[in-house]
Amino acid sequence: MVATNPVQLTMTVLSLILRLIQSLLSFLELVSKINDGYRPNKHDKNTIVILEEIVDDVIKVVIRSNKLMLSDGRQHVYLTNEIEDSEIVVGGVE
Repeated sequence: MVATNPVQLTMTVLSLILRLIQSLLSFLELVSKINDGYRPNKHDKNTIVILEEIVDDVIKVVIRSNKLMLSDGRQHVYLTNEIEDSEIVVGGVE
């Protein structure tokens, strides 16, 4: 997934966000079922694997752009590539 211009990067980020939302909903549904006594099976593993793939894709975007802002229109959360520390930092709501 290599975006070469701002429009491609924006579309890449939007696609990642949509995939992330879908996977998070599946993950939260699974957690809710587990809390109600459900025992996960091999089919439930896909939810976790997809979530991990999306997180890896988001990390790649943050590394390439150094900073990614997520917003619901009122609040903003920033993911920042801290090169010196080799980590992604989640900034507070601004």
